Amino acid sequence: MFSLKPIKTTASTTMGTRSLHAVLEEQKIRCMKSAETEENKIYNENVKIIYSLDTIKFTKELSSSNKNNCPYAEIWIVLDCSGSTRNFDGGDGGGLSRVSQIQPNIETPLITTKPIILAEIDGVSHTLELLMSRFNMSNVKLVLLPFSTSYSIWECEIESNEKLCALINKDFINIPYEGGCTELVPPLKHLERACSNSKSKILSIIATDGQPSNKTGALAIVKNIRKKCDLIVIGAGSIGTGACTDLCFRGRNVANIDPAKLQTLVAIGAVSNATLNVIQDVANRKRAIVNSGGSIGHSECDINYLKEMVNDSEASASLYVGAYKDYSELKSDVKSFLDVICDTTTTKKFGIKLNDQMIWYDDVIQFALHGGQFAVFREPIRSDYYLVTPQWQMAIQNPFGNNQVDICVIAEVKSGFDKLTELNYTTVWKIILTELNNKITLVKDNQEELVATIMVDNVGNARVRQVLYK
Repeated sequence: MFSLKPIKTTASTTMGTRSLHAVLEEQKIRCMKSAETEENKIYNENVKIIYSLDTIKFTKELSSSNKNNCPYAEIWIVLDCSGSTRNFDGGDGGGLSRVSQIQPNIETPLITTKPIILAEIDGVSHTLELLMSRFNMSNVKLVLLPFSTSYSIWECEIESNEKLCALINKDFINIPYEGGCTELVPPLKHLERACSNSKSKILSIIATDGQPSNKTGALAIVKNIRKKCDLIVIGAGSIGTGACTDLCFRGRNVANIDPAKLQTLVAIGAVSNATLNVIQDVANRKRAIVNSGGSIGHSECDINYLKEMVNDSEASASLYVGAYKDYSELKSDVKSFLDVICDTTTTKKFGIKLNDQMIWYDDVIQFALHGGQFAVFREPIRSDYYLVTPQWQMAIQNPFGNNQVDICVIAEVKSGFDKLTELNYTTVWKIILTELNNKITLVKDNQEELVATIMVDNVGNARVRQVLYK
């Protein structure tokens, strides 16, 4: 039978952890109203819904047929099952956020938002549903790490989209639910080791209320993980539209990206208009919240901390999204995120022409240029440095030296190349190194200085070469 299989647990054998299903059934019984009134019938039906997971209905739109294989060979899910996610009612864990105003003719208020643990799992389930709607998920390795005071490892190899749908509906409700401390660091370390050892493309999903016992330690590990894989962080708790989505695209928070500066990349086909629209939409929503003076901090969910997890990533794309109410915003933004990271229209290839021969940059540089960044790379034998953007390349240390740019190592990848695009590839520029903050200043004929923060160790003249693409 296809299902998640337990691989490892760090829990004591005497802990007696129950399944989430058992905990929820007990909660339903405790909350049900016994008197046979119309009001209580409405309330009881609401209780059944609010203490149940969403069911993912399998349709032909979710089938594996006629779809490309999933670009991720592995999907890792880190799921918070700590006590703070057990905010089951108004008297336990601040769950009053889930109780509506008293309705006309109904004395008992109706719960309108699910408890944190269920919102987390629903968020994960709908993310997997969106992946199924786009890809054939067969042969993808799925790993679930439920954690609290301890953590366990459950995994399987997905056989088909239909069987993944069945697994979500059957197995997620039966995960161990410890309800203890929020020890996020140990499962993150396990994920970090997996990312380091794997040569496959990985999608990591972290679902939590953002209240780990060691915030600094967990954040440091996440920052390392996201260098190696794409990341979705799902936040749950007393949140609403004020907890706006946050997106980091190829090293930069979208709120800090001027869409006009990306038009150059759209023009050469390195970024699609669809991706540009997603970046602009998320950025505008975030700015609107900030400009209105709205607060995005809530007692049950540390949203600002969760957003730190996705910001300033170096190479991967990362998304924060909130799981609340009907999850419509989560579904929309996860779909847009997948549109961005799986954009198949960005097929342009970058390189330079030397002695009538095209030399193409390696994959890491291609990735950086597609994302609107610039890269500093070093030819390992001669140690010649080159600075390259989507429009031009400059030899920093030896302007007319080694031309084998395809044999190189990346010194670093940086964002914010908009000033650098103003350079003209036919001009000789003076490079002035400012040791303070490692800033390079490029000067042409005493005109306005152009500054880029890059790490090199030489001062001199250099000629810019035009970057070509196909």
